[in-house]
Amino acid sequence: IHSIAGLILFDLILIAGEIILTILIFFYRDPERKIPLNNKLILSPADGKIIYIKEIEKGEVPLTVKGDNKYRLTELTGTELVKEGKYLIGICMNYLDVHINRAPLKGKIEKIIYQPGKFISLGKPEGVLKNERQTIVFSTEQFRLGIVQIASRLVRRIVSFVQEGEEVEAGQRIGTIKFGSQVDVVIPQRENLELKIRVNDVVRAGQTPLAIIKEEE
Repeated sequence: IHSIAGLILFDLILIAGEIILTILIFFYRDPERKIPLNNKLILSPADGKIIYIKEIEKGEVPLTVKGDNKYRLTELTGTELVKEGKYLIGICMNYLDVHINRAPLKGKIEKIIYQPGKFISLGKPEGVLKNERQTIVFSTEQFRLGIVQIASRLVRRIVSFVQEGEEVEAGQRIGTIKFGSQVDVVIPQRENLELKIRVNDVVRAGQTPLAIIKEEE
Protein backbone atom coordinates (compact mmCIF):
# COMPACT_ATOMS: atom_id res chain seq x y z
CA ILE A 1 0.00 0.00 0.00
CA HIS A 2 2.79 2.41 0.93
CA SER A 3 4.62 1.68 -2.32
CA ILE A 4 1.43 2.30 -4.33
CA ALA A 5 0.84 5.60 -2.49
CA GLY A 6 4.45 6.56 -3.16
CA LEU A 7 4.07 5.82 -6.87
CA ILE A 8 0.86 7.86 -7.03
CA LEU A 9 2.59 10.76 -5.28
CA PHE A 10 5.54 10.50 -7.66
CA ASP A 11 3.20 10.52 -10.67
CA LEU A 12 1.37 13.60 -9.32
CA ILE A 13 4.70 15.41 -8.83
CA LEU A 14 5.71 14.53 -12.39
CA ILE A 15 2.38 15.79 -13.77
CA ALA A 16 2.65 19.03 -11.78
CA GLY A 17 6.22 19.51 -13.02
CA GLU A 18 5.16 18.97 -16.63
CA ILE A 19 2.34 21.51 -16.25
CA ILE A 20 4.69 24.11 -14.75
CA LEU A 21 7.29 23.46 -17.48
CA THR A 22 4.64 23.84 -20.19
CA ILE A 23 3.49 27.18 -18.72
CA LEU A 24 7.09 28.43 -18.53
CA ILE A 25 7.75 27.40 -22.13
CA PHE A 26 4.61 29.27 -23.19
CA PHE A 27 5.58 32.31 -21.16
CA TYR A 28 9.19 32.59 -22.33
CA ARG A 29 8.47 31.88 -25.99
CA ASP A 30 9.43 34.58 -28.44
CA PRO A 31 8.03 33.71 -31.87
CA GLU A 32 9.02 35.57 -34.99
CA ARG A 33 6.26 37.85 -36.24
CA LYS A 34 5.52 39.06 -39.77
CA ILE A 35 5.31 42.84 -39.24
CA PRO A 36 2.98 44.72 -41.64
CA LEU A 37 5.01 46.83 -44.09
CA ASN A 38 2.76 49.85 -43.66
CA ASN A 39 4.08 52.95 -41.91
CA LYS A 40 0.52 54.29 -41.60
CA LEU A 41 -0.34 51.74 -38.91
CA ILE A 42 0.01 52.09 -35.14
CA LEU A 43 0.50 48.50 -34.00
CA SER A 44 -0.33 46.89 -30.69
CA PRO A 45 2.75 46.78 -28.43
CA ALA A 46 1.45 43.72 -26.57
CA ASP A 47 -0.47 40.49 -26.91
CA GLY A 48 -3.73 40.41 -24.95
CA LYS A 49 -7.27 41.74 -24.82
CA ILE A 50 -8.49 45.32 -25.06
CA ILE A 51 -10.11 46.05 -21.69
CA TYR A 52 -10.90 49.74 -22.18
CA ILE A 53 -10.63 52.70 -24.55
CA LYS A 54 -10.80 56.04 -22.72
CA GLU A 55 -10.92 59.56 -24.12
CA ILE A 56 -8.66 61.95 -22.20
CA GLU A 57 -9.12 65.71 -22.53
CA LYS A 58 -6.39 68.19 -23.45
CA GLY A 59 -4.22 69.03 -20.43
CA GLU A 60 -5.58 66.10 -18.40
CA VAL A 61 -3.18 63.50 -17.00
CA PRO A 62 -4.26 60.02 -18.20
CA LEU A 63 -5.70 57.57 -15.69
CA THR A 64 -5.02 53.89 -15.99
CA VAL A 65 -7.97 51.73 -14.91
CA LYS A 66 -8.06 48.36 -13.17
CA GLY A 67 -11.58 47.20 -12.32
CA ASP A 68 -13.38 50.04 -10.55
CA ASN A 69 -10.17 51.79 -9.56
CA LYS A 70 -8.36 54.61 -11.40
CA TYR A 71 -4.73 55.63 -11.07
CA ARG A 72 -3.19 58.86 -12.35
CA LEU A 73 -0.13 58.40 -14.56
CA THR A 74 1.70 61.36 -13.06
CA GLU A 75 4.95 60.50 -14.82
CA LEU A 76 3.40 61.82 -18.05
CA THR A 77 2.92 65.31 -16.56
CA GLY A 78 6.23 66.57 -17.90
CA THR A 79 5.76 65.16 -21.41
CA GLU A 80 4.12 66.48 -24.57
CA LEU A 81 1.48 63.75 -24.30
CA VAL A 82 -0.68 65.78 -21.91
CA LYS A 83 -0.85 68.85 -24.13
CA GLU A 84 -3.58 67.51 -26.41
CA GLY A 85 -6.58 65.21 -26.31
CA LYS A 86 -5.76 61.52 -26.39
CA TYR A 87 -7.00 57.95 -26.15
CA LEU A 88 -5.89 55.62 -23.37
CA ILE A 89 -6.10 51.99 -24.48
CA GLY A 90 -5.68 49.21 -21.90
CA ILE A 91 -4.36 45.80 -22.95
CA CYS A 92 -4.61 42.97 -20.41
CA MET A 93 -2.02 40.20 -20.79
CA ASN A 94 -2.63 36.76 -19.30
CA TYR A 95 -0.05 34.13 -18.37
CA LEU A 96 -0.26 32.34 -21.72
CA ASP A 97 0.21 35.45 -23.88
CA VAL A 98 3.59 36.14 -25.45
CA HIS A 99 5.15 38.69 -23.08
CA ILE A 100 7.56 40.34 -25.48
CA ASN A 101 6.50 43.96 -26.11
CA ARG A 102 7.11 45.57 -29.49
CA ALA A 103 7.37 49.12 -30.84
CA PRO A 104 3.95 50.31 -32.09
CA LEU A 105 5.49 52.37 -34.90
CA LYS A 106 8.72 53.61 -36.42
CA GLY A 107 10.16 56.45 -34.39
CA LYS A 108 12.56 57.58 -31.72
CA ILE A 109 12.61 56.62 -28.05
CA GLU A 110 12.26 60.12 -26.62
CA LYS A 111 11.93 59.23 -22.98
CA ILE A 112 11.90 56.21 -20.66
CA ILE A 113 10.50 56.70 -17.15
CA TYR A 114 11.04 53.75 -14.82
CA GLN A 115 9.29 53.41 -11.46
CA PRO A 116 10.35 50.52 -9.21
CA GLY A 117 7.50 48.85 -7.40
CA LYS A 118 6.64 46.94 -4.27
CA PHE A 119 4.84 44.12 -6.10
CA ILE A 120 1.38 44.80 -4.69
CA SER A 121 -1.55 43.12 -6.47
CA LEU A 122 -3.18 45.13 -9.26
CA GLY A 123 -6.50 44.24 -7.61
CA LYS A 124 -5.75 46.50 -4.63
CA PRO A 125 -6.58 50.23 -4.81
CA GLU A 126 -2.93 51.26 -4.48
CA GLY A 127 -1.69 48.47 -6.76
CA VAL A 128 -0.65 50.32 -9.89
CA LEU A 129 0.95 53.08 -7.82
CA LYS A 130 3.13 50.55 -6.02
CA ASN A 131 3.71 48.02 -8.78
CA GLU A 132 6.75 48.31 -10.98
CA ARG A 133 5.97 50.15 -14.20
CA GLN A 134 7.77 51.77 -17.08
CA THR A 135 6.60 54.48 -19.45
CA ILE A 136 8.12 54.84 -22.92
CA VAL A 137 7.45 57.94 -25.04
CA PHE A 138 7.91 57.53 -28.80
CA SER A 139 8.25 60.52 -31.12
CA THR A 140 7.71 60.80 -34.87
CA GLU A 141 7.70 63.79 -37.20
CA GLN A 142 3.91 64.04 -36.74
CA PHE A 143 3.15 63.23 -33.10
CA ARG A 144 4.15 61.49 -29.88
CA LEU A 145 2.80 58.22 -28.51
CA GLY A 146 3.28 56.54 -25.14
CA ILE A 147 3.09 53.04 -23.74
CA VAL A 148 2.95 52.17 -20.03
CA GLN A 149 4.16 48.71 -19.00
CA ILE A 150 2.57 47.71 -15.68
CA ALA A 151 3.77 44.68 -13.73
CA SER A 152 1.74 42.34 -11.54
CA ARG A 153 2.63 41.28 -7.99
CA LEU A 154 4.28 38.08 -9.27
CA VAL A 155 6.58 39.99 -11.57
CA ARG A 156 10.31 40.02 -10.90
CA ARG A 157 10.97 42.98 -13.16
CA ILE A 158 10.34 44.78 -16.44
CA VAL A 159 13.22 44.21 -18.84
CA SER A 160 13.94 46.94 -21.41
CA PHE A 161 15.67 46.24 -24.73
CA VAL A 162 15.94 49.90 -25.78
CA GLN A 163 17.29 53.18 -24.43
CA GLU A 164 16.54 56.89 -24.75
CA GLY A 165 17.55 58.40 -28.08
CA GLU A 166 17.39 55.09 -29.93
CA GLU A 167 15.62 54.86 -33.29
CA VAL A 168 13.27 51.86 -33.55
CA GLU A 169 11.33 50.18 -36.32
CA ALA A 170 7.65 49.24 -36.11
CA GLY A 171 7.32 45.82 -34.50
CA GLN A 172 10.84 45.84 -33.07
CA ARG A 173 11.22 44.10 -29.71
CA ILE A 174 11.49 46.78 -27.01
CA GLY A 175 11.15 44.80 -23.78
CA THR A 176 9.29 42.22 -21.76
CA ILE A 177 7.22 41.98 -18.57
CA LYS A 178 7.42 38.84 -16.47
CA PHE A 179 4.15 36.91 -16.13
CA GLY A 180 0.67 38.52 -15.92
CA SER A 181 0.62 42.24 -16.60
CA GLN A 182 -1.00 45.17 -18.38
CA VAL A 183 0.12 47.57 -21.08
CA ASP A 184 -1.58 50.93 -21.65
CA VAL A 185 -1.17 52.88 -24.89
CA VAL A 186 -1.55 56.67 -25.11
CA ILE A 187 -2.53 57.75 -28.65
CA PRO A 188 -3.19 61.42 -29.51
CA GLN A 189 -6.60 62.42 -30.80
CA ARG A 190 -5.99 63.75 -34.28
CA GLU A 191 -8.26 64.10 -37.29
CA ASN A 192 -5.85 61.96 -39.28
CA LEU A 193 -5.74 59.17 -36.66
CA GLU A 194 -8.53 56.57 -36.65
CA LEU A 195 -8.85 53.80 -34.06
CA LYS A 196 -9.27 50.30 -35.49
CA ILE A 197 -10.03 48.31 -32.31
CA ARG A 198 -12.90 47.87 -29.86
CA VAL A 199 -13.17 46.71 -26.25
CA ASN A 200 -12.74 42.91 -25.93
CA ASP A 201 -10.77 42.64 -29.17
CA VAL A 202 -7.80 40.26 -28.96
CA VAL A 203 -4.59 41.84 -30.23
CA ARG A 204 -1.09 40.64 -31.11
CA ALA A 205 2.09 42.61 -30.59
CA GLY A 206 3.59 43.95 -33.80
CA GLN A 207 0.69 42.73 -35.93
CA THR A 208 -2.72 44.06 -34.87
CA PRO A 209 -3.36 47.72 -35.84
CA LEU A 210 -4.67 49.83 -32.96
CA ALA A 211 -5.07 52.84 -35.23
CA ILE A 212 -4.34 54.01 -38.75
CA ILE A 213 -2.78 57.28 -39.87
CA LYS A 214 -5.02 58.58 -42.66
CA GLU A 215 -3.76 60.66 -45.55
CA GLU A 216 -4.27 64.35 -44.82
CA GLU A 217 -6.56 66.07 -47.30
